[in-house]
Amino acid sequence: MNEGVNVLDWRLEWNPENGLPTSLTRRGKPGFTFPEPMMTFLIGGITPNNGRNQMYDVVGCDILGVSPQLTEVKLEKEIVYINTAFGPLHLKTGFEFKEDEVWLSFAVTNHSHRDIRLRSGVWRMSALNPMDFHRYSVIAPGYSPNMNEPYRVFKKIDEYREKEFIDLNCHGGAGTPGYRSGIIGVHGEGVGLVNWYLNETFSCHIESFGVEDDAVRWVRKIYCPCDLKPGETLVLDGLRMGIIEGTRGDAIRSASGDFSRFAKTPAGDSTPLRIMEICIGEKAGRSVFKGYDEVIKKLPEIADMGFNALQIMPAMPFPSYSTFDLMDIGITYGDEAELRNLAEKAHGLGLKIICDIVLHGPFEYEPEVVLRPVSPYLKDRKDWFMRHESGEPGRTYTRSLDLADPRYQIHVA
Repeated sequence: MNEGVNVLDWRLEWNPENGLPTSLTRRGKPGFTFPEPMMTFLIGGITPNNGRNQMYDVVGCDILGVSPQLTEVKLEKEIVYINTAFGPLHLKTGFEFKEDEVWLSFAVTNHSHRDIRLRSGVWRMSALNPMDFHRYSVIAPGYSPNMNEPYRVFKKIDEYREKEFIDLNCHGGAGTPGYRSGIIGVHGEGVGLVNWYLNETFSCHIESFGVEDDAVRWVRKIYCPCDLKPGETLVLDGLRMGIIEGTRGDAIRSASGDFSRFAKTPAGDSTPLRIMEICIGEKAGRSVFKGYDEVIKKLPEIADMGFNALQIMPAMPFPSYSTFDLMDIGITYGDEAELRNLAEKAHGLGLKIICDIVLHGPFEYEPEVVLRPVSPYLKDRKDWFMRHESGEPGRTYTRSLDLADPRYQIHVA
């Protein structure tokens, strides 16, 4: 027999032995169920690739959180905390109840005497059953539909032939962290069951959103790589679940309104920017602007098109989109006097100037082959770079500077 608690219009139930949540409902409407652990963690493992996919291409991980032990349940005002322990980790799961949303947080603490390499958390939930499928349709604003599925607007779940509702691979490939709206769910009979993710620190990828085991199932992976020290706690928050009454539009507006509340209020002028990206030099075999004087001639036309900002990219073909020397404006952006002249003329027309600063690292090449100078960071600051688990310098498509190195932070500031 499950235990549970009522908060506002919500009902949360959990297994009294292991503390795993089993269901979340509101006003007796169809809600979320958790036939699997709501959150598990991947630890250990190795990253076979030393490149841009090393964050998510990890093999040999252990999974923690499948069989926890309940230690305590606490109710503080409108927040329920479920505390569990599994192996060396202790987990404090928070459910903060709002009118039609629940804000989730997961605080994981290392209770061992050694470092634990934490890779990611996997967030799961389910809803509905096959008898409901003909009454519900999919909500996924900003996501590409499954391209193997015949497309029809607002078609019901029981009409889907494919398991997955959306195309999981069209933005960077399988496993790649995504940066889209994050709002996915289902709607039917005047109720939307949706979830989304708001976190500035850890990126999230939708592993699955479709029908599995006779239910609609959501699986998200949250990438939170770190070496968790003994006694140290890492908090994953910004996970949202909503049971929202009204139309499809009501469900989307309510969930998307959370993004507005989350966003920081900008200081000073808060006029939305309409940005044109400017590249000086040759890119992809063609050149639009050979120098800033040509950009200046086009400024009135650019302003008339409705743009109010120019984003200046590093010069092409060198140094291209990489870090060469943050102190050397001439190599990175071209002639400094011309750039300042552009800024003055642009400001006169109400256009802002944004310089795209590349922080991740420099290209590696043989200077006698490409006939270009080598970044001074590769020659004089070799200890400022990240290291892969193999001991080799970490790489994306460049050698990766360690953004957490205080010396590099001071250099950038």
